[in-house]
Amino acid sequence: MKLISLKMHVLKNAIKNTLGKILILLVVVPALLIISEIALRIADVRPELADEWLLKIPTDDDIIFQRNPAFLDGDYYAAAKDEIKIIALGDSFTEGYPESPSKSYPVVLQKFFDGRGIKTKVIPIGLGFSGSDQQLEMFKKNILPHVKSNDIVIWQSCYNDLWDNVIFSVYDIEYGKLVRHKVNLNWAYLRNKIFEYFPGSPEIKERIRLLRLVMKATERLQDNGIPKEYETDWDEFKREKFRLAVEEMRGLSREYGFSLYLATVDNQAEHLLAEKKIPYENRSTFISRHDYLDQYSILLNFNNFIDTHFTEDDLMEVNAHFSAKKSADSVGWGLFSGDKDSLGIGMKHYNELGYWLFAQKIGQRIADDYFSPDAMAQRK
Repeated sequence: MKLISLKMHVLKNAIKNTLGKILILLVVVPALLIISEIALRIADVRPELADEWLLKIPTDDDIIFQRNPAFLDGDYYAAAKDEIKIIALGDSFTEGYPESPSKSYPVVLQKFFDGRGIKTKVIPIGLGFSGSDQQLEMFKKNILPHVKSNDIVIWQSCYNDLWDNVIFSVYDIEYGKLVRHKVNLNWAYLRNKIFEYFPGSPEIKERIRLLRLVMKATERLQDNGIPKEYETDWDEFKREKFRLAVEEMRGLSREYGFSLYLATVDNQAEHLLAEKKIPYENRSTFISRHDYLDQYSILLNFNNFIDTHFTEDDLMEVNAHFSAKKSADSVGWGLFSGDKDSLGIGMKHYNELGYWLFAQKIGQRIADDYFSPDAMAQRK
């Protein structure tokens, strides 16, 4: 009995000590957090987060972010029996930013085919702020099950895909092939999860300085997507990753029987420098132009690449289509967006005129290749 009594006494003391420690933690930890928050406010420290708007986008365990719930619905990919389905996959240029969706290139492309009596259903899949990594995984996971033989896929790319494939990495390179990896250690995924699980409304959480400081710390992981063998040559890693993504998509095209077209958007800095509209090239425009030329040189090796590079001659076609109020006097300024685009000069998206011209170039190539009498007869 004495032994049992002694054991009970020891157990009670252990429980008492444990509860005491828990109580201290419940008091001390919140107190320290409050003191830290007060200190940050007194010091007027409010960490600025990179691309803070991403906090509003739900996370996805496979592709980091899930942009549009409609893309997960099989009905979104439905087309009539007599319509050729065209999947327009891409980034914010496919979304049509900063113009309204009605002026996006997929909508204009639909009008292009409708005006020629060609029965198609253009389905836009725009994943703003994503690279070929996320787009390829999204295609395989959510889109490919709804793609049939004789469908068309247009994969629009942009110069910033190369960098996005580093900071929003979904694949590694192993033995010359893309290999899927988990995204739960990606900085943006971690940051959004921290924001998501922290209690409180989004409006309140955005004002908590200490929380912003913790989320800011995750941004130091942005370059974790670079394998050791590429640490001294990031450019080679970016180029190779993009090339392998294109090769994999081409393989899917052959395996599943859909027609694949590749199209990259033009680079504003390239035109502004040629037109001498900007006096010098800063670091941002240099990187954008450098990555654009790298990407362009890769895509030129594929026969299904649609060269949509704008020329001065294209301005005549644009100005003939639009009214004088919307005419363009140069490519660099006239076909790219202005102040409503948050990106800097040299890195702007298209404006309404640019998106229209982009759609014409893509539509004409597909019409010539796929809907010519010879091509249609061959498919029969």
